[in-house]
Amino acid sequence: MSLPSVSVILPNFNHAHYLPQALKAILDQSVKPKEIIVIDDGSTDNSVDVISGFAKDNPSIKLTVNEKNLGVIPSSFIGFQQATGDYMLWSGADDYLLPDFFEKSLNLLAKHPQAGLCFSLSRRIDEKGNYLDTVPEPPYLSRSPCYMPPQRMVKIMTTKDNWCIMPTTVLFNSRLTEESQALTVAAGIYVDMFALTLLALNYGVCFIPEELGVFRLTSESSSAKAREEPKALLEYVTPMWTLMETTYADKFPPEFRKKLKRRHLYEYGAMATQKINRSWDEFLDHLQFSLDAPSIIDRLFCLGVRLLGKIQFLMAKGYLFLRLRCITGGIMIRIFNRYKINRRKEDG
Repeated sequence: MSLPSVSVILPNFNHAHYLPQALKAILDQSVKPKEIIVIDDGSTDNSVDVISGFAKDNPSIKLTVNEKNLGVIPSSFIGFQQATGDYMLWSGADDYLLPDFFEKSLNLLAKHPQAGLCFSLSRRIDEKGNYLDTVPEPPYLSRSPCYMPPQRMVKIMTTKDNWCIMPTTVLFNSRLTEESQALTVAAGIYVDMFALTLLALNYGVCFIPEELGVFRLTSESSSAKAREEPKALLEYVTPMWTLMETTYADKFPPEFRKKLKRRHLYEYGAMATQKINRSWDEFLDHLQFSLDAPSIIDRLFCLGVRLLGKIQFLMAKGYLFLRLRCITGGIMIRIFNRYKINRRKEDG
């Protein structure tokens, strides 16, 4: 069976130390991409030299160098305009693929060309390469590789919480992406999430319940900021909300838009309460230190205040969950799995 072709779009800015791993992982795949379009966004390190070195022995690598730093979104759109493959992988210079990603994904897509995209599990690591978690968490949408039509995806994405799709392992259907205008700069920094959500709801997805890509969570990344700063999260998701409710309203069912917004607002509130909780702990540490040679009464006072702070934090986060989310069997399974993982980390 003849497999579809793939264009890899890889924007880079000052990731020379990660590039060899990213490029080698792509080039070592059992099925090769048609082209690897690398856009260097005005790097000040030796990124261009690293990319050029790989390109000498691999003509599939096409390098574009921006004269000045434009940002990851404009650089990526330069790559999209050059892409000629049946499918597109929007990769990160600090991420990398695991063996057989293209082979397994394209074999499934060849059987289901109507799918808007194909995705699999993504392993997440920190800057040093330490394992953090795997996304999405179990229970998975399926126990075996499959195609899920749009009707099923609409139901899943409006009633369940385990449909998280990491762009690291997403192959976008180029024709359907262009026809639906899924990739639009108006979506802002989360344009990848906007596009893959639109494609999933309107064309269905192929899914492989296996780790086939690795996402590196760095402190400078936009995703890291969105996980730590409530205001950053709102800034990133608001353009998506606006498009879903206006220009692309026919692509996103009202019940999905409502659920997604509530989910983002819960994340916003949870981060805000967590931030206050950390600040409160820091304040109490300073308070206890300022009490020179604290007495038993001083320590009991600080302990009592700390406990009250914890109770307030748990009450606020619990209320947010009950108000904006719903308790389901899937959520309870994920909470239990996270508990087991944290216990293993503590024991190990």
